[in-house]
Amino acid sequence: MFRYFKDLEKLADALHVEHFATMGDELKCRDSQDLAVEVLAWMEAHNFDIVPVEKDGEKSFFIDRGKDLTDLADGEIIANRMKPINFKMVHPDVSIKDALTELVKKKWFFVGIDSELKGIVTLADLGKPTVSFYLLSNLLMLESGLRRLLGSYTDTQIPDAAPEYGDTFPRTINEINKTKDLKTALNLPLGDKYFRKSTKYLIDLRNALAHGRSIVDEYNDISEAIDCINKLESLLRDVGSLIKERKNVWEKFVKTHVVKRIDIKEIGKLINIREIWAGNNAMPNLPMNFPIYVISVANPLEEVLSTDENEQRHRGLHAILESRKLKFEEVFGESPNGKWSEASFAIEGISTKDACELAQKFEQRAIFELTQDQIRVISVDGECQREDERCRYDS
Repeated sequence: MFRYFKDLEKLADALHVEHFATMGDELKCRDSQDLAVEVLAWMEAHNFDIVPVEKDGEKSFFIDRGKDLTDLADGEIIANRMKPINFKMVHPDVSIKDALTELVKKKWFFVGIDSELKGIVTLADLGKPTVSFYLLSNLLMLESGLRRLLGSYTDTQIPDAAPEYGDTFPRTINEINKTKDLKTALNLPLGDKYFRKSTKYLIDLRNALAHGRSIVDEYNDISEAIDCINKLESLLRDVGSLIKERKNVWEKFVKTHVVKRIDIKEIGKLINIREIWAGNNAMPNLPMNFPIYVISVANPLEEVLSTDENEQRHRGLHAILESRKLKFEEVFGESPNGKWSEASFAIEGISTKDACELAQKFEQRAIFELTQDQIRVISVDGECQREDERCRYDS
């Protein structure tokens, strides 16, 4: 799912103020000649903090309950208390993201075109379905991104979407709490108590939205609600940046073991022989000419695909290598702990540029170059990111 991270920006641009503001028939207005004490009672009954006021047929004034309706005199009308709307209003076409930024500044705002009042946005409007849809989209994207990072930081193949009912969001958060390097990379507190406190809002908000409630049900203060949204968006940006480019992945890659598996039948038994081409106790000599380029097309950018999807991609690369009449062998790239394994091809007689272009066609991050003495991690832009001894012992 996280491959569609950029689509969140499209969604934010597609959702406008008019999709969740109180507008049209929903916009309640008072007349300038209304008794102030009755307006106050009406606003309290409806939990309105701000309402527009109409004078001479024009909605060009407003009343702030907390600031304008105190110490009222008997028989006083709101004409004596109302204030003109003489400030710039937010256009109905403004994006939801920019609207939330405006709420941070003002706590509420009027919606209008030029000087014509069209609506209002307050805390209550954050409870509208459009806002809940937007926030849930962000939370689902965050969850898939966290799962992908958790997988690559722990050398465990974890799909973006939970495949089982019991594999819940709180469980993912709990596993991240156990992964110090990932918490550090995301600037999350290392201590258990503080980590749980700092991530509780994510679990609470996701539960609320998933069960038909809204952010307003979690926060009755506009500042707290906006702070929650800002924290969510900030963490999501950090996750996106970390997935796109991070040191951790290069450190993981350079420790990869390149292994050729050979099945031999002897006396009715199937014996599996492992030739180590790079890694612990690797073979000093390989049955191919150096440099050898190792390419996997599985799990693009560490997104764990299904076995069928990876096998289909593997067959695609196999067909390309055959069509180019290259010499190649099927090998596997494995993490030192053996939890992560990807079918790959070791290729002879290809340039670094062509190997990188092949990997890039399949949305890969990097390839491996094996020489007599070294294993190099080369990003698909051709840059060597890390190198290590090909024949080594990984502790």
